[in-house]
Formats: sequence, structure tokens, C-alpha cells
Amino acid sequence: MRITGGSARGRRLVAPKGSSVRPTADFIREALFQILTNCMTVRWTDVCVADLFAGTGALGLEALSRGAKEVVFVESTWAAIDAVKRNVESCGFLSRAMLIRADASRMSGAVSDFIRQKGRFDIIMADPPYMQGLSQKTLSWVAEEGVLGPGGVMIVEEFKKAMLPQRIGRTVDDGLESFDARVYGQTGLWFYKRWG
Repeated sequence: MRITGGSARGRRLVAPKGSSVRPTADFIREALFQILTNCMTVRWTDVCVADLFAGTGALGLEALSRGAKEVVFVESTWAAIDAVKRNVESCGFLSRAMLIRADASRMSGAVSDFIRQKGRFDIIMADPPYMQGLSQKTLSWVAEEGVLGPGGVMIVEEFKKAMLPQRIGRTVDDGLESFDARVYGQTGLWFYKRWG
């Protein structure tokens, strides 16, 4: 598993030992970032990213490699947090990374504090364990808490047959709407943006 683009392209990543982490395949990450780059309305250097269910941190590291201003990695296990930290250090991105140990399927105090201090996220990437209802739960809290900024994009990776909503949220300020979906083998990618 390697970084597929940007300044750290080709850098190998480590995975947590004895873990059930399922890293996003290189070719899927490359496709995801091509789509994302084409739909972005700001430069990578102006983007703040959340990598939920970070695992190895591969998605957030791809964003940092492309120049993202800052990435917040959220993962619930110490083994995964340790792997993310090692990967961030080996890529030289420590100054632009924040690691939070929390349940990514709900709003945490640390994420709330980050948003209060620095503002909402421009990009949110979520790669929860497949078919456990965590994608829906995560979409719900992101919409309800309004953590995605104006013009922001959220990407959810899930099993291709998962039934994710077309639209979620109550208002223009917090609502998310799917604008694209792609399938790569057994993996599906859903792209959401704020209504307004």
C-alpha cells in the first residue's frame, strides 16, 4: 500500500498489526482523488480534511500529499492511531496532522473543539467497516452537526450494495445530497455535497 499522488507519491504505508483494518486499494484511492480534485472549488492548499475511520490514514495522507492545509484523523483503536502516527511521521506531515482517538460514527468532543477553533471541514472522507450501519450513522451526525462547510464534499466508502440515502439532513445549512456514486469491484464510493 502506497501513496498514489502528490509530494509523498510512492511512500509505503504501515497497517496496524493484528487488526481488521481494510485499507482502501491504491487504484480506488487514485480514482477517488481524481474525482474529488475535479469537483473542488478551492485549491488543495486551502482545504481542511477529516479522515473518519482512518485505519492506516491512507485517505488523509493522500490529501496531505496533494497539499491539504490540515487533516484530522479520527480512529477508535490505539493500534490504528499508532499506525496513522507512524505513517504521518514517515511522510513528513506531522505539522499538518491532528490525531483523535474517538468513535468516528458520532460527534466527539475533540472534533467539536477543532471546528470551534478552526472552522468546518472542506472535505470529509469516511471509510467505516462495511455493512454495519456505520455509514448511515456517520452521514447523519455530519449533517445534524453541520460540520461540512459551504461547498464542502463528503465521500463515503462502503460495500457496493449498501443502500445509502440520496439526501440527508433537515435544512440547507446541514443537509447533504449525493451527487455521484461509483463502484470498483466490491467497493462503492458515494459523493455528497451540502444542499446550499
